[in-house]
Amino acid sequence: MGRPRKFRAGERTLTVCDLLQIERMSGEGLGPQTIAANLNLTDDEFFVLQSHDPRVAESIRYGRHRGIARMAAALSKAGAAGDVGAMRFYLERISTEFRPPRGPIVVTVQERPPAMIDMDAVALRFDRQRRLVDGTAEELQVDKAKEKPPGDTAPDGDKFGSHERGKVMP
Repeated sequence: MGRPRKFRAGERTLTVCDLLQIERMSGEGLGPQTIAANLNLTDDEFFVLQSHDPRVAESIRYGRHRGIARMAAALSKAGAAGDVGAMRFYLERISTEFRPPRGPIVVTVQERPPAMIDMDAVALRFDRQRRLVDGTAEELQVDKAKEKPPGDTAPDGDKFGSHERGKVMP
């Protein structure tokens, strides 16, 4: 013969000690089936009690919250003591700011329209630059009589003489 039952079939009340036990067991992470077994109740009897007595659901909820608070405090103490695993767990699970993204990472690339390069204009500019460097460009033929001697100042006050005179920069 098994242990005597605390509740008869028609009896639907729990004592304060039973509610405290439910709260403690819920805080330790036990499920409703295990709590019912510890109270010497069948699963069906426990669910009927839970649906008819709001104190049972309140004790389960309060016990779970106390258990979560106890674990969070222990985790916080371990993280503050320098436990890197606890710090990482806390930041990844508790703090939403430091959670790694879930699912695939999507990278959006904005494409620019292709640059339109006029190769004929580039060839003309390259040819003109070559002629400027060689000194064979027509616009570089400066009348020697109009040149000022080195050391003269331009109207804006710059000094001439340190560079070749008469070359026009494009």
